[in-house]
Amino acid sequence: MSTILGEGHFIPEQTFKINGSEIEIPYMVIGDKAFPVKTYLMKPFAARTLNAKRRIYNCRHPRARRAVECAFGILASKFEFFQRPMQVKPDKAFIITVMVGCRRE
Repeated sequence: MSTILGEGHFIPEQTFKINGSEIEIPYMVIGDKAFPVKTYLMKPFAARTLNAKRRIYNCRHPRARRAVECAFGILASKFEFFQRPMQVKPDKAFIITVMVGCRRE
């Protein structure tokens, strides 16, 4: 899956608006500080570059990650095949994960 995301596949190009505002926000992936910098990836700011707004962001970022991890945990409890490595190619595993997530929504 990291190869697929590394190449930017499956990240929607369209944007969305929040609360009817005129600001368009792109779809993003939430990652931790171990991930490389990518245009579609939101990760915490380095400690040496923190100001007040970045500190707030760094406090909220793990909450979003935990919500995603919790949702995936629910999927894993409902669908046993998420509890072990999938025996399919990475692009197929990504599609399966997205489709199951959409179905459970």
